[in-house]
Amino acid sequence: MDEHVLTILVVDDDPEVLRTLEEYLTGHGYRVVTATNGVEAFLQVWRQRPRAVILDLFMPRLGGLGALDRIRRMDASIVVVIISGVENAVEMVKEAG
Repeated sequence: MDEHVLTILVVDDDPEVLRTLEEYLTGHGYRVVTATNGVEAFLQVWRQRPRAVILDLFMPRLGGLGALDRIRRMDASIVVVIISGVENAVEMVKEAG
């Protein structure tokens, strides 16, 4: 594996979203690993040490916020981009917090 190729972890419970993002990012020269839930995401971060994570906010088994918290505790230098297909997701998170 080329040590200069950046690894990005894509986490979403929708297989179509995973496939689309993986194809796009791979086409732009990134190494992509995937996970379908928060637990898998945390394990992939531990195993693969990605430079960035694209993280679905609402998904099964730990969820986006739980995964984000664990990722931050493991390595705060990882860039995390949160995505969601849920309308008003930001407002929902603000109300919950």
